[in-house]
This record gives sequence, C-alpha cells and structure tokens, in this order.
Amino acid sequence: MAKLFIAFFALLGLSSLTQAAITSQEVNRVLVATGYPQIDATVSTIVTNGINGMTTDRNEAAMFLAQVIHESGGFKYREEIGGASRNYAPYYGRGYIQLTWDYNYRAASRDIFGDERLVRDPGMVSRDLNLSMRVSTWFWVKNVRPAGGVSQNNFGLTTKAINGALESGSNNPVAIRSRFGSSEPTTTTMVKIFFAISALLAVSCLSQVASAVTSQEVNQVLAATGYKQVDATLAGVIANGINGMTSDRNEVAMFLAQVIYESAGFYYREEIGGASKSYAPYYGRGYIQVTWKYNYQAASQDIFKDDRLVRDPGLVSRDTTMSMRVSTWFWVKNVRPKGGVSKNNFGLTTRAIWGNPVGGSNNPVSIKRYDLYKKAAKVLGVTNVGINSF
Repeated sequence: MAKLFIAFFALLGLSSLTQAAITSQEVNRVLVATGYPQIDATVSTIVTNGINGMTTDRNEAAMFLAQVIHESGGFKYREEIGGASRNYAPYYGRGYIQLTWDYNYRAASRDIFGDERLVRDPGMVSRDLNLSMRVSTWFWVKNVRPAGGVSQNNFGLTTKAINGALESGSNNPVAIRSRFGSSEPTTTTMVKIFFAISALLAVSCLSQVASAVTSQEVNQVLAATGYKQVDATLAGVIANGINGMTSDRNEVAMFLAQVIYESAGFYYREEIGGASKSYAPYYGRGYIQVTWKYNYQAASQDIFKDDRLVRDPGLVSRDTTMSMRVSTWFWVKNVRPKGGVSKNNFGLTTRAIWGNPVGGSNNPVSIKRYDLYKKAAKVLGVTNVGINSF
C-alpha cells in the first residue's frame, strides 16, 4: 500500500509523502553540498518522489543520489554527450543514471510498459523528466541493488554495478568517466559525492568506502581527550566529513586534535566575542574557526561557486554540516599543503592554523594540541605518531 500511495503522489506531482526517505528540499541541499546548482521545484519533486517510491532507507538514498548526480552532472544531463556517435547508438546513455545498450532499453521497456516502446523510440527516456527518473530507479532496483552494495553497505559495489570493474576499482588511479568531461577518477569523484551526501543526510551507517573513522571512534577520541561525547547525528556528520576528506588515520588524528582544540570538543561553532573583533563579521566560525574575509570568500567560491558566505558568514556556524564542510575545506586548502601530513610533523599543522607563536612547539598551546593528537592517535591505533616541530 505504501508503494502504491507514493506512486500516486509521484503521478499527481504531489510532494507530501509518508515514510519519506528524503524531501525535495534535501535533494537541493545535497546538490549544493556536492558542488552542483539547485534544480527547480518540478525536477526536485520528481527526483524526490522517485526515490521515495523506491526506498525508505536514507543510506540507500545517499548511495543512489551519489550515483545519479555523478552520471547526470547534477541532474543537468539526460542524454550522454556525443551519444549519437557511439558504436552502441541509438541506445546510448539516457536518463539520470545513463541507461545504455539495447538489452537494457528492452528490459526497462518490458518491465515498465509491458512492451518494447523504448526500443522503438529510445529518445523517450530523455525527453520526459518523469521517465528519466523512472528508468533510473528501475535500473537501480533491477541491476544495482541485487549486486549487494545496499545490503552489504558497500558503496563500491553500487559503482561497480553501474560502471563495471574497470572504472569502479577502488585502487584504479586512471579510470576516467568522460561523458561529461570529468577529468577526475570515477572512484575518487564518487566517494567524495557519497560522503558529502551521507553527511548532509546524517547517515551514520557508513559504507565500506575509504572509511578512516567511525562515529563511535569520534566519541572515543572525545572521551580520551577529556571532552564530552556528542550525539549520534553530530558524530555522523563529523565522521562523514572526515571520510570524505581522507582515508589516512594518522591525518584523521591530526585533524581531530586541531578541530577539537579549536571548538572545545565540537561545542563551539563561533568564536566567543567574535562580533566585537576588528575583523568582524568574518570572525572564527566552523569547527576549525575559519577567520578573515578572504578565507570566507575562498571557501564560498570553492564550495558554492559564489559569494554566499561573504554575504552571510553566519551560514558557517548555523548548520553543523556546513561547519564541518568549511573545516575540511580549510584543512585541504591551507593545512595539508604546508607539509604537516606528508612529513608526519604535527607541529606544521598547528603552524598552518595558528601561525608561528612565541616559543613555537614549546608554546603551552602547541603542547596542548600535540597532546590531543597523541591521544587521538592512540584511540585510532596510529603507531607512527608524528613529531611536533615548527
């Protein structure tokens, strides 16, 4: 009955659903979080209703969204670019999941319509928004879900089911998806998108893809460093944000030490007394306390491709996901390049965040941060603990 109910809502273009895995607002938040522009209400409703007609599992919704966002360039493309020139034309990629090959068109047509209309007119898949989504969820249920990625909580298997072993191999450094001009390895792109979506949807049961830390370990680190544990939702946001950034547990320990110190154990997302600072309104926000207008501007351009964080810097602290997103952005953009991670020198990460204080690594604050790092490293089983040299 629930599936019939949701199907009727999809058919009628309504968005008030029961047992919904995701809302249309969340679809657009996911797009923003993964670096794509928002879509209009019509498309977001079609996408939402399609997902909710397929599953009530938010982890599966995150997996599905990651795949179709990558395949369609953020729901921008419903046809493979240059598809007409492919050797498998006219059955080239169409729909948000890029249905390809005549046998897939035939199977989809028979299952959805009971005839072969999609074989006779494959362009139907891309001409109609609803059908683009319907074929995508059909392919997922028919070909992706049975491959075990959802049931085994292994995102890599969903990529393999769609793109095959060559492009989805987790250790393949050169597998390139060329349909939309992407120059990044498919697996790298997919992992980044999936973890960003998981963080946004607060999916704490992470897939087995480059997982460097669990939400439980985040709380173990907090306890070991003398801070209160955080709730499951926030722990999931933190873990997912980290896992979207790195698979290196030593780097995780360094990052956690710094953000725990900066935020007092993820308690503060705004600098105390920041509004009175000379650099207000661009005072410290986020778990890493991003400060100064030029940092807000750079973060905004890299994450959103616009200046929204300059226009409204409070966005960074109002939302836990954005607080985490900006913190991992700052780390990748400003901390990692300074060599602390690659040289296994924790002191260089402190210097990248805090500058060069009096006393350098012997400064009490530097010592405190290093102590947090060593405790985090112990919890995470890191044996090659870095030095603390400026």
